Amino acid sequence: MSLLARLSKAKSQLFGTATKNVAVPFEVPCDCGHRVTGIRRTSYQIAECSDCQASIYVLPVNVYPTNRRIRSDVVDGPALDRVSTVVRELVKGDSVIDPSANKEPLRSRATAADDGATELKDYGTSEKPKKVSKGRKSRGSNPADPYPADTEVKVTAEPDVPVVQVPRISMAVRLRRLFSPTRVLAVAGVAILVSTGWWNVHQRQMQQARKVWRAEMDRAEDALKKRDLTTLGEALSTAVKAAITLNRSDADFQVADSLLRQTQAVQRLSSLDLVGQFSEMFADNGTFNESKATSSSIGLAGQCMVFEAVVRPSAANSEMLNLDFPLIVDGIPVDIRVASPLLRQCASKKPQTPLLFAAVIADCRPPSQNQRSWLITLEPDSCALITTDFHAEQFGFDVTQTPELKKIIEQQAAVIRGTGQSGITDQETPTSTAEPIDRPPESGEGRKP
Repeated sequence: MSLLARLSKAKSQLFGTATKNVAVPFEVPCDCGHRVTGIRRTSYQIAECSDCQASIYVLPVNVYPTNRRIRSDVVDGPALDRVSTVVRELVKGDSVIDPSANKEPLRSRATAADDGATELKDYGTSEKPKKVSKGRKSRGSNPADPYPADTEVKVTAEPDVPVVQVPRISMAVRLRRLFSPTRVLAVAGVAILVSTGWWNVHQRQMQQARKVWRAEMDRAEDALKKRDLTTLGEALSTAVKAAITLNRSDADFQVADSLLRQTQAVQRLSSLDLVGQFSEMFADNGTFNESKATSSSIGLAGQCMVFEAVVRPSAANSEMLNLDFPLIVDGIPVDIRVASPLLRQCASKKPQTPLLFAAVIADCRPPSQNQRSWLITLEPDSCALITTDFHAEQFGFDVTQTPELKKIIEQQAAVIRGTGQSGITDQETPTSTAEPIDRPPESGEGRKP
């Protein structure tokens, strides 16, 4: 190599442009015995054999610096080390001998990879690549076959490379890294921000619920005075939702909830009659019509009706209440039962006093061989005690003509109010509690004709 070329190479090594400016030749053997030569590029290339026109894959220029095993034109390290390496190459030349490799000249990594790598023949076709064995061709072999099957392969043992072991991090160190002071402070700040935002939103909701409660209760009181059932139902529904948001359970909430139940019961009151439903179940020959009884039972399910009867605990089930309902249709009695805590509380205070309430029929079973009566079960949550004269009149009772019925309504209103303090009362209902009635009214007494 001329002095000018060596100086140009040294300049490229010093400024880190050796991979672009220094020409690195290659020589790759082909399967046909011909050797393909050329100059390596910064990226891989597909060379073509001039003899058999086969495509050969050629590695790019080695971009890694020189080490003890592989020779490269790239010089790495501090400026002083690069200058000393370049000066040494200018004085001694490119033949750098590695003492740890049995005094054999170091070859370029790219050149060594080409000599022992997989060469692709007919690049772009479906033919599988062939591997070229490492070693030298024995003397006297066929020149057309540069790598015969009986070629001896000479393998040089590489020096042992020490295995780098990654240090194992203890659990204490991991926990310290995970719960670092910065992260703890950041999480605490986020928690404070989230809790503060939630508290502000919650306070706004509570304040809005208080405003809605007061406004809707005033609206409901005015609607009750005007006897406007539709407005009363809308106002009470909104007021009860606001009270649930406020977690109220005082007397005012109990009165509002009771009035809402009564209003909803009036709005969904059924026009069916139990006597009419259970009559004509026997044919002329005296046989019981089971299909008609089943149809009547299905038709009663989900119907809202008003009941006036004394409520007594059941002997078979302590949680169940039986209505002392003296109703017999075509010789078959009608048994009505319900498991309502509200009715139980009211009946415990006035055991001999009949209750006037509305409820929804949950299930109705016709008579059978094991059961010789109609069995009606009411929904416990649908029971609503009648506490105002307005709702009693809407159910069809004439309170002015039956003073006993008026006393029942007053007693039930006192049970709902509890302490007697409420925010809304019927203008016709006095606040005093009447004495219990010894005689229950007869069936149908108190209804308008």
